[in-house]
This record gives sequence, structure tokens and C-alpha cells, in this order.
Amino acid sequence: MLVVKIEVWPGGIESRKREIGRTYIGNVGDSSDPSRGDYEVAVCRRNVEECPWPHGTDTDRKKKRPKPTRTGEVKNYPRLSYNVWRLILRSLLSCFPEEQSKICKRCESDPTVLDEIASKQLYELLENPPPLPDWVREELDRK
Repeated sequence: MLVVKIEVWPGGIESRKREIGRTYIGNVGDSSDPSRGDYEVAVCRRNVEECPWPHGTDTDRKKKRPKPTRTGEVKNYPRLSYNVWRLILRSLLSCFPEEQSKICKRCESDPTVLDEIASKQLYELLENPPPLPDWVREELDRK
């Protein structure tokens, strides 16, 4: 299982870090081909430190678990061909289909197009991040 935890470090100061989001990416283990994998994805609110589905030794299906804000899945992922960032990218896009359709209509027939376009958009976003919403800035000022 992958756990992607997003933190903000106000002013680049690690001691002021706060978690602002968490995503769980779990290998379903259904693939008959070891070079490919099927994954379930759960996008959660910040500080949700408990996985939203049974996993590992925590297999109690009756246990109350946190509800993710978004869910998705990645099927038939070529896990030995790409690095982990592509899996994270596809996982997030599976949870936000409205973004995926904006990126490219051809993606359904050619998944490599999605990787190429999404990678460029992710790079642009990292290079030119949007301004923080007012509520985030207010929360940072309170801390």
C-alpha cells in the first residue's frame, strides 16, 4: 500500500508543517500478470491516519472506518514499466474524472497520451502553483 501525505510548510519552515491531505493507494492483488497491478484509491481529508478499507493484518470488515472524500481505481497498471509517480498521477485522476476529461478525450483509447499530457500539466502546476485560498491563509496565520 502507498500512502501519499501532503504537507504544507509555511515559509518553508518544517517545524510549522501541517498535513493538508492524504491518499491511500492499495494493491487489490487481483492481477494474474505480476508485471501489472490493479489498485483501489481513496482520497481522504487531512489527518485521516486510518486506512478506509481492510488491509494487511487489519482485516475486520465490520470495523467502522473513515469515509474517503473521493474513491477511484487503476486497472491493469504496468507497474514494472513506470515509476511510482505515474501510479500516483493515474490514481488521483481516477478519483477526479472531471479533471481527466478536461485533460484529453483520447485518453481512453491511448493511456500514454494521458501520462504525457498530465505529466506536463503537473510540471506546470508545480512550477506555477495557484495562490492559496483565503481560508488556508487564515488557518496558517492562526498557527
